[in-house]
Amino acid sequence: MKKFIAIIMAVIMIMSFATIAFAANGFTDVSKSRYETAINELYDLDLVNGYSATKFGTNYTLTRAEACAIIVRALYGEKTVHDVINFTDVSYRDWFYDYVNTAVFYDIMHGHNATTFAPNDEITYDQMVTLILNALGYNAPQLTGEWPVNVERIAARLGLYTNIYSYVDGSDPITRGEACQMLYNALDCYVVEYVRGRIVETDYTLYEAMGFSYEPIPDPDPVKPVNPPVADNQVFGIVKFVETYTYGENHEYIGYEIEFYDNTTEYKTASTKIIADGKLNENKLTEATEANLGRGDYVWLEKTYSNSDVYKIVAVIHFSAFQPDVGPDDSPVYPPVVDDGTGENITNPPIIAW
Repeated sequence: MKKFIAIIMAVIMIMSFATIAFAANGFTDVSKSRYETAINELYDLDLVNGYSATKFGTNYTLTRAEACAIIVRALYGEKTVHDVINFTDVSYRDWFYDYVNTAVFYDIMHGHNATTFAPNDEITYDQMVTLILNALGYNAPQLTGEWPVNVERIAARLGLYTNIYSYVDGSDPITRGEACQMLYNALDCYVVEYVRGRIVETDYTLYEAMGFSYEPIPDPDPVKPVNPPVADNQVFGIVKFVETYTYGENHEYIGYEIEFYDNTTEYKTASTKIIADGKLNENKLTEATEANLGRGDYVWLEKTYSNSDVYKIVAVIHFSAFQPDVGPDDSPVYPPVVDDGTGENITNPPIIAW
């Protein structure tokens, strides 16, 4: 008996975990669909519903009544209009009655004739894209060119067919999943308006026109970019302080002393011999300073020898916000101290061009 109870409890636990695998909205026919993201997003925005708590009907053909409901919810939420229509095939008992009333009142959709709306008829790609473009402010009757070529051209430009790979002919019926994808693609499109007969983009998207707002995107830190993984002998950073230095018995070597914004260590770059046989080698001076380091530059250093604290410059990225030839206080980077052979140091030899 105890063994039987244990088996029952195990089955119950397995079943409880299985329900967790369902989508958050409870639909079991959405998780493996290419339209999963679109369906879940529109469901969260209260624009679409399923046939039941567990069935969305992704691959079912969209009907005129369903398309009407989606567009009305997108534009007006649940602020529907009542008692406008006189269609004999739309009863006040129908779930879509208020949506059809609202769509006709706002000139979004019309019946096949004065008495017939045909709520259960299939809707095509061209018809659905026309409804979405109307929601974006493109008034189909005012568009130049012949329908549906004109709406297809605009829809393609806006990317409304993205991820809808079964689309071939605009006159084919569209599925519920495809319609969700098409509207999802339109959420980030800018709404347009007509100004003196011309189409002008506004500064807000359909998503914002529906009353929603985007999560603010934090500005990236301009001082401390994300550094890639580095080896022990490598250093990355943005220069906070830099100046040239010379050393040697006759100050015949030149290099850089560098401090980074996110690192208090002072680094010295490998030296280049700029004086040989008592004469200044301008080519070597140019080579030593060709990186033109300045405050704000992004620099990659690599240690030359494991037993040394001297680094070599591997790469430099100059940022336009900083001048590459200025020091920490917007003053020129000081030229090296050199010896002209007289025993006196000259800090500004006239032959050095900076």
